[in-house]
Amino acid sequence: MVRLDSNLMTDALMLIGGGVVGAGVALLLAPQSGRRTRREIARMGRTIGMKGDMAVRDAVRKANGLVDTVGDKLSGAVREGKREFLAAIEKGEAAFVGRKPGLARIFG
Repeated sequence: MVRLDSNLMTDALMLIGGGVVGAGVALLLAPQSGRRTRREIARMGRTIGMKGDMAVRDAVRKANGLVDTVGDKLSGAVREGKREFLAAIEKGEAAFVGRKPGLARIFG
């Protein structure tokens, strides 16, 4: 699963990187002034930066949600385990108290 996600992420980044490089080459080879080309490259860089920032924020938000969900489920499981453990101790204690007189006669 992790390998598939890693390959998908690599493929996506390669596609985006190829698009950026292709767009940059197209701008550099376009018949326009250097100033205009630099402005367009800077604008494209800002746009890509903002989209990357939004993607990172979205990924962090999703990761935080996953951590919260797992934490809640784990916390619930720990509470349930603790409750069952304490119930087993109380049951054992009750069984011991019920047999205490017989044990007292045996070990006396």
